[in-house]
Amino acid sequence: MANSNYDLARRTLWTAEETHRNWEWGYLVNRCNAELMTLSDHVGATYSPDGTRIATISRSKPVEIYDAIQGQLVLSIAEHVDRPLDIRYSPDGALLAAPSLDRTIEVWNAQTGQLLHVLSGATKGITQIAFAPTEKRLAAASMDGLIRIWDLGSGQLEKSFTAHGGVAAHLAYSPDGAKLVSAGRRGAEGTPDASFNEIKVWNLADGSQLMVAPGATAVWNAQSTQIAAASQLTVTVYDTASGQVVQAFDDHDGYIRAVRFTPDAKRVLTASDDGNARVFDLASGALALTLNYGSPVTDILPSPNGKYILTTSRGGTMKLWDAVTGRLLNTLSGHASFVRTMEFSPDSAYVVSGSFDQTVKIWSATDSLGSNTPVIYDHAMRASALSPDGKEAALLLPNKTVEIGRERRV
Repeated sequence: MANSNYDLARRTLWTAEETHRNWEWGYLVNRCNAELMTLSDHVGATYSPDGTRIATISRSKPVEIYDAIQGQLVLSIAEHVDRPLDIRYSPDGALLAAPSLDRTIEVWNAQTGQLLHVLSGATKGITQIAFAPTEKRLAAASMDGLIRIWDLGSGQLEKSFTAHGGVAAHLAYSPDGAKLVSAGRRGAEGTPDASFNEIKVWNLADGSQLMVAPGATAVWNAQSTQIAAASQLTVTVYDTASGQVVQAFDDHDGYIRAVRFTPDAKRVLTASDDGNARVFDLASGALALTLNYGSPVTDILPSPNGKYILTTSRGGTMKLWDAVTGRLLNTLSGHASFVRTMEFSPDSAYVVSGSFDQTVKIWSATDSLGSNTPVIYDHAMRASALSPDGKEAALLLPNKTVEIGRERRV
């Protein structure tokens, strides 16, 4: 550690026998993982797309932008009407947007902090915002059931349409930016359809509805041509241009909690309350793998390189599987409660997880010795996010601080 070779020190410590892992051993392990910077009195943060800056929000401070490496304040943006609820960079990193309690969205120049637009029109609370991946547009879903899209060149409301009879809870642009999927309730509160979840796909060129399907969650494939929608015990893959069913998978005996495409879009991954995760071949419709977890599986995630599958359950453990053979590579134990978020680093080498036990942990995504123990950080938290290069993690803590952890590599 004297030479800052933290990776070698960590690996050496994990070769120690169990009988030698006393408090001194634990102290040295923590010393290997302690490269942190702290930004006080913040409640949310996001990385710029290139991972060099962090934008933060607070209940009492302006929006602030920090250098992600040095932790130095780069820019303070004092102009926001009401307390911001979230903050997002545009895909090119040029803009910042934040929805506020007053149902507006402020948009700034991310380099200078100049306020460019105050986007208004929502009659109820905004639930989610998303930048278009290819154009200067921003979409927002809100509790009034509407989706609104603004032109960020002029700041004018370009489109507004009723997506759902009840709350519009989610929206996501297709990777090519031509379509949008929304999820929400079919009916308003107090109506018979208030508990019915539906998914709709929209053509953004003319605002037409391409399809509607039952389901509580849906994901796009990488080619923007299909969505996989989970509805109770069935996952259905649809062609979004025609609305036709491509495949339907109904092998689960419990409620399906999550669905994903593999990065190459050739397989579909599912997680279910029946205690199993399953992998289906999209072309043939055949069941390729069954990953027996042993307790209800709440989420499933493929690694960016396609080599691993990560699952989690209500008990707080995660399991790492070989995506080709289905072999269990590792059980990641350490959380004391439900894992609410998990994410691979872009290079697939690490996993970051956040739990209702208010801790975030970063793990090695390998089956090597000691990899079932968090390798970077273990701290009380509310939320977490990895930078795009996978080298840093932003942690939102209960005391309203954001901590930035950097993995020190040889």
